[in-house]
Amino acid sequence: MLVHVSLKSERRLGAYRERAPEIAIDPRRVNLIRKRAPEPVRFFGRLQYLGLPWPARRGAWNQRAQPLQAYATFRKVAQVIDADLDYRRTPVFAETLQCLSRKGRGFIGPGRRRPVTSEEALVQHYERLCHLIESMRQHGFDTRKARPMTLAIGRRGQFIKDRHEHHRMSVAHLLGLRQVPFSVLTIHSEWVKREFGTVRVSTETLAERLSARFNAPVTVPETIAPDANPAP
Repeated sequence: MLVHVSLKSERRLGAYRERAPEIAIDPRRVNLIRKRAPEPVRFFGRLQYLGLPWPARRGAWNQRAQPLQAYATFRKVAQVIDADLDYRRTPVFAETLQCLSRKGRGFIGPGRRRPVTSEEALVQHYERLCHLIESMRQHGFDTRKARPMTLAIGRRGQFIKDRHEHHRMSVAHLLGLRQVPFSVLTIHSEWVKREFGTVRVSTETLAERLSARFNAPVTVPETIAPDANPAP
C-alpha cells in the first residue's frame, strides 16, 4: 500500500500512525532526538513531503537531531530517578520554582515551552512524571495504556526519536527497558532510495527490510479503516 501526502501533511501525519510499521527495539539504540524547528522552517518543512509517498521525507530535517542525553527532558527525568522520585530535591525543580516565584511563571518543556503559572501545576507535572516512572519500572512499556512511540530513520539509517513522548522515551532509556515499540513515522527519502532504488515502496516490503536491516521484529497494523487516508 502506497500513501501520498499533501502540503498540509505535517498536521495529518498522526492519521498515518495507524498504518505505520512498528519496530520493537532496545530504546538505548535510539540516541538522537529531533529538535523542534523554528516556525519559518516548520512552515516550509511541509514541502519536504510534497509529492513523496509516505513515510519518505526529503531535506535536512535529520540534521536537527541532538544527543538524547543532552536534551532537557532527559536530564530532568534523570534527576528525578537519581533522587528516588523525591523531585523536590532536584536542581531542575528548584530552578523552575525559583523562576515561578520571580517571574510568575516557569517552564516544564525544553526551549521555554509548556509554561506553568502556579506551584500546584508544577507539582502536578512532577507527580505525573513520578507515576510514569513507577509504572514503567513495575510493568515496562504497557501497550494497553500507551501507543508505540514515534521514530524516524535518518539519511544514514540512524534512529531518531521524533515528535512527542519525550518523557516516556527518557524513562524507558534510563530504566534500561530491553524492548519497547516504536511507530516508524518518517524515513529520509535518500535512505529509502538507497535501500530500494525508489521511494515508492509498500508498507509490507518496507517492514521486511526494516526487520532485516535492524535485526528487530517489525509488524504492520492489520486493520486500516477505508477512510483513514485523508484527501490531499
